[in-house]
Amino acid sequence: MIPWINIELTNRCNKSCSFCGRAKDRASGKLQTADIDIKLVKKIAGEFTGNIVQFNKDGEPLLYEHLFSVATFFFFPGVVTNIVTNGKLLWERRKDISLFMTITVSVIEDDIEQFKII
Repeated sequence: MIPWINIELTNRCNKSCSFCGRAKDRASGKLQTADIDIKLVKKIAGEFTGNIVQFNKDGEPLLYEHLFSVATFFFFPGVVTNIVTNGKLLWERRKDISLFMTITVSVIEDDIEQFKII
């Protein structure tokens, strides 16, 4: 049994942090951006027997269109779900994130807009 899983819903992002290894490639068009197929996420959820699911990697999960559906796929007793986000879309996506148990907001740079939103 795998106790936890980390799923990158998208590699798209609405920031260009200096420390991000993908930011320059996104900006220059060298990185092809895409979202994970919702059917694949549902398949993963159906086969997952662990208890921790984290949604992050090099993209902003709040940009993923089917975020609420993803939350419902993993909404079971004993399963902890977490999103790691830059927080810029928290208010806009508040209904879509309501089923996630925890939300981690990464604030690294001096981004006044991000600070005000959070």
